[in-house]
Amino acid sequence: MRSIALLFLATTVACVTIAGQTLSRSPLASPVYPLKASANGRYLTDSNGVPFLLMGDSPQSMIANLRPQQMSGYMQNRQIMGFNSILVDALCTSYTGGNGNGTAYDGTPPFTSGTDPSNYDLSTPNPAYFAELDALVNLAASYHLAVILDPIETGGWLVTLENNGPSKAYNFGVYLGNRYRGFANIVWQSGNDFQTWNSSPSDNNLVHQVMLGIASTDPVHLQTIELNYDFSYSNQDTTLSDVLTLDACYTYYETYDCFVQAYASMPVLPLFLTEANYEYENNTGQLPGPAGPYVLREQAYWTLTSGGPGQLYGNHYTWLFPPGWQLFLVSPGAREIRYINGLFATLPWQELVPDTAHQVVTAGYGTYDGGNANLTTATYCTTAWVPGSYALAYCPQATTLTVNLAEFAGFTRARWYDPSDGTFLRISGSPFRNAGSHNFTTPGNNHDGDPDWVLDLDPAAAP
Repeated sequence: MRSIALLFLATTVACVTIAGQTLSRSPLASPVYPLKASANGRYLTDSNGVPFLLMGDSPQSMIANLRPQQMSGYMQNRQIMGFNSILVDALCTSYTGGNGNGTAYDGTPPFTSGTDPSNYDLSTPNPAYFAELDALVNLAASYHLAVILDPIETGGWLVTLENNGPSKAYNFGVYLGNRYRGFANIVWQSGNDFQTWNSSPSDNNLVHQVMLGIASTDPVHLQTIELNYDFSYSNQDTTLSDVLTLDACYTYYETYDCFVQAYASMPVLPLFLTEANYEYENNTGQLPGPAGPYVLREQAYWTLTSGGPGQLYGNHYTWLFPPGWQLFLVSPGAREIRYINGLFATLPWQELVPDTAHQVVTAGYGTYDGGNANLTTATYCTTAWVPGSYALAYCPQATTLTVNLAEFAGFTRARWYDPSDGTFLRISGSPFRNAGSHNFTTPGNNHDGDPDWVLDLDPAAAP
């Protein structure tokens, strides 16, 4: 049987067949990189100011596990599926699914002095290795993908930083900043399971030095950091406030809680979900089984309706790339990315603000529980709105929402959106006059047989 990756090699066709399923090619998004923060600091834009809804995958070990042809096949698939970003480790070891000695897919080491992360000398970057990383970033650019690039992830390489010290850490950052400042499609993300950031000032300083080194020669690209599981956001690390230009939530709990806290933190920075439950995994053991589309939808829609205009999806098979990974590219969770994109493309998502005071949805929104890691039992509905016009409410469970229609400037069209198949259900009586309150009851199970729905409220002409 032909490798599925071979089915991705033609880049001009209008559709592609993967594992027996035909997917229409999404229109090519052509953001003008580099990305930057919006004027109000709440979302990302491209260099022309066009809002950029970050929708990424997390192929962290790509440099270690995929050859260029496989990278191309993966990237083409992700572009077709509606992703616009990928998370990649510049240095990859066994902690993130690569080789124990940190070599690239062809055995090339990242440094010319030392044999593995325990004794590599950061002052000796190997040009041959970084040429391969250059090619990866350029290949992603050809598919219009932003690369969220981790300069030296702290899950497997913190020992390297500790052995080299602050000066070499800073100079390694200078090297990376110099090398990659001309690659427009990069966002820097340091850290990764950085469990000691708030308990070891010396470890935190080492990461800070890398980020300072990057910023000294590359002030254009955004920088963020992934801190610790099971809950953190970048702005918590105030030591890094002189280099942070992007905030990232990392949580295995009901994701809205991280965003409520991060959204209220200072300074104001664009927010995104950098990591939560990955498809086919159950890292906390709190889910009833491996995470599937329902949990992934909860994480995504809570994020997008709580002040976080973007997320990184994760998939066990596309961050580790074990044998047979191609069979899981068109996974149920990945397929639903297009439904997120389809809904948000219809509204001014960049103007949405979280309705944490329940000004719009006044009752029926369930129980706020920021400490719950079994997302299948969550009941809390989150709402975001553009005051006076648009509103979206995501409900993970069956409920009846009470909406204060008087908050809208005119007539409002009300529809239920099925996030599992991208279809709308008309609500009887719509459009509604902007007076009083109205109850909206979720319409049973969705196409996937799950209870979650999105209430879509937008302006309408008088009937």
